[in-house]
Amino acid sequence: MVIVGIPYTCPGISVHNDVNGGPYGASSVAGNGIGKLPTKHELVTFRFQGKCVAEITRKLVGE
Repeated sequence: MVIVGIPYTCPGISVHNDVNGGPYGASSVAGNGIGKLPTKHELVTFRFQGKCVAEITRKLVGE
């Protein structure tokens, strides 16, 4: 198992206003019962982490 968190190179990782998470991974409390959708800042951070996961996967697979 490989844990791929949010690198500190991610813009806004030190801002804790929106993203409930940290260098170990992003998280957000959202959903139908709560009435909150992920913020634009959260989505940018989640995509950044996703790109990091894809890059590390490529390196591990050897493509």
